[in-house]
Amino acid sequence: MPFSQIATMLNDSPGFWAFIGGVIATIGWVVVGLFSTRSKQIIAIEASLKERESALADHYSNELTRLNAVVADLDNALKAQAIHYREEMQRERDECNAKIMGLKGEIEILKRRMASEEARDA
Repeated sequence: MPFSQIATMLNDSPGFWAFIGGVIATIGWVVVGLFSTRSKQIIAIEASLKERESALADHYSNELTRLNAVVADLDNALKAQAIHYREEMQRERDECNAKIMGLKGEIEILKRRMASEEARDA
C-alpha cells in the first residue's frame, strides 16, 4: 500500500483522529493531574511546616517567659538572702564590738587593781 493511500485513508477516517486526540487529551489530563496532586502535597507540607514552626516559636516564647520569671525569682531570693546575711553579720559585729568594749573595760579595771596593789605593796 503506497503512502498516499494510507494518508488518504487516515484523512477520511475521523474516528482514528478522534482516538488519537482522546489519547493525547488523556495523557495530558493524567500528567496535569499528577503535577496538580504533587503541588497540593507540597502546599500541604509547607502549610504543616509553617504551623509547626509557629507552634515551636510559641513554645520557645512561653519557655523564655517562664525562664525569665524563674531568673527574676532567683534574683529576688538572692537579694533577700544577701540582706538577711548582711543583717546577721552586722548583728554579730555589733556583739563582738560590745564584747571587745567589755573586755577593754575589764582590762582597765585589772590595770587599776594591779597598780593599786603595787602601790600598796611598795
